[in-house]
Amino acid sequence: MHKDAENVIQSWLDLQCQLLVGSRRAIVLLGDPGTGPVLPAATWPESEASTPGLSNAAASALQQRRIITRAKDSAPQAIQQQGDIVAVPILRDKELIGVVTVEFTGRTQVEQQAVAKTLAHNTVWLELLMREKPATDDSPALAVIDLIATCIEHTHFEAAANSTATRLATRLGCERVSLGFVRGNRVEVRTMSGTATLNPKMRLTRAIGKTMDEAIGQDTTIVYPTNDEKSFFATRCHEELVKTSNGGSVCTIPISRDGTLVGAATFEHDREQALDRKTVTLCETVVSLIGPILYEKYLQDRWLGAKISAALTRQLSKFATPGHLVLKAATAAALCAVAFLSTANGAYRVTADAILEGTVQRVVVAPVDGYIKEAMVRAGDIVKEGQVLARLDDRDLELQLRERRSKQAQLQREYRQAMSELDSTRVSILKAQLDQAAARLALTAANLERTRALAPMDGIIISGDLSQSLGTPVARGDTLFEVAPLDSYRVMLKVDERDVRRLSPGQTGQLALVGFPDEYLPFAIERITPIATATDGRNFFAVEAQLEHHPQRLRPGMKGIGKVDIGQRRLIWIWSHNLIDWFRLQAWIWAA
Repeated sequence: MHKDAENVIQSWLDLQCQLLVGSRRAIVLLGDPGTGPVLPAATWPESEASTPGLSNAAASALQQRRIITRAKDSAPQAIQQQGDIVAVPILRDKELIGVVTVEFTGRTQVEQQAVAKTLAHNTVWLELLMREKPATDDSPALAVIDLIATCIEHTHFEAAANSTATRLATRLGCERVSLGFVRGNRVEVRTMSGTATLNPKMRLTRAIGKTMDEAIGQDTTIVYPTNDEKSFFATRCHEELVKTSNGGSVCTIPISRDGTLVGAATFEHDREQALDRKTVTLCETVVSLIGPILYEKYLQDRWLGAKISAALTRQLSKFATPGHLVLKAATAAALCAVAFLSTANGAYRVTADAILEGTVQRVVVAPVDGYIKEAMVRAGDIVKEGQVLARLDDRDLELQLRERRSKQAQLQREYRQAMSELDSTRVSILKAQLDQAAARLALTAANLERTRALAPMDGIIISGDLSQSLGTPVARGDTLFEVAPLDSYRVMLKVDERDVRRLSPGQTGQLALVGFPDEYLPFAIERITPIATATDGRNFFAVEAQLEHHPQRLRPGMKGIGKVDIGQRRLIWIWSHNLIDWFRLQAWIWAA
């Protein structure tokens, strides 16, 4: 094989691997049909040799004369295949002349078949290369490779389309090359060779757009003027374009993607004679290869709204065509569901976390400074009014009590002696000291009595456990226990700020406790606290409700879920109002 052909094959393989996202490595094996073995003509990357996986798949494709797809998981362990492999035989006049094999990242079976189809379509140029003489700069194969390279070199559509159109005009000797794509019911011209800014209102632009509409409407390549006297295709728009351009010839070729006409390319020449068949065929080949690539770039560069609109249009178009039974059935079911939800009513209830509290809670505090000596109860114990809950160390108070009793007895003896001596002055002083000693003695006795912490009422200890704190000092006023009654409870609901506006005193609901999930306790709202508290980044309001009855097994601190009955609402509103409110808030935030 001549050197120029090898360079073209290498360029062709490089382009294929760039177009196939996820390609790892590839190889092209070529040889003369029936006269010799196939040999490597190109590899990708160029410096990397063939792997056992590629060689094995290529040998299978050559032997079986068909496309071979081999997933990574199904490959023999000895081959050490790193990805999925597709091998496509290359035929010329139904004779096997070689194979192209590509290894790429794992894909589904459908995607593997799509890769194989693309490779099989593009191998036609390798077959043409085997027929050609050594390639020159004007070689059609080199022209196509160069144009594809120009097309995929640019990421965005505008740059790719302008470069490709200009390169097409230069390569094919055209005065002007224009590309357009279908938008709605007509073709919109997107680029012209040699034109940086395109004005859609220009007479020339409108004339070119009409020629594209004419070719797409007839789904055929239109050449004007034509040497085919038997041609029955309408060419009026092409004739008008030639008149607008002051003579010459025009060729318009539709662009197809997956069997759908999506655009067209118009080639304008300054010579008035009809284009020869070879030139038209070359133009058709170029358009068939670069048209879909440019269209993909065009779709990717559209703004988000256009992409969404196009996707909806594609889905809606499926309803007008046969098939798609699953989509049609699912859509019909969804429409029926929406219709039902829009007309049917349901009970709307506000749901909130709830906790059970005693209506009244009494705090038992340390009456004096001291040390914890004894704890008789702890949280969860039921107590009676006046029951001793804990004792403080009273040894210091006992000593103080004895001292003050002794002091009082001494003063009494001195007082009696002064009385017997009729010392009125001393009697008055001792009388005052006796009163002071009696008061101190009474205070010490009272403090000694207060070393016992007593239950203020019948109920249950809801907090406080001093059994692990014996000997710990406490100060006067420190909380020792909290006591709540057993026959009077309230429900505290933690209502989200989005729902609190729908609540009002007097509304009723039901409470399901975690401990009794199958029992629903009715309640009525009594008070809504107008102060929010933040929890986990959200604001909540405390809503107080009263139970209608109090089962004996209820205990303060029990948690559950409360649901407040609001009334009847549309089912669709019940399920969507939070989302609608969120969108309204976001719209207001972003509004000018």
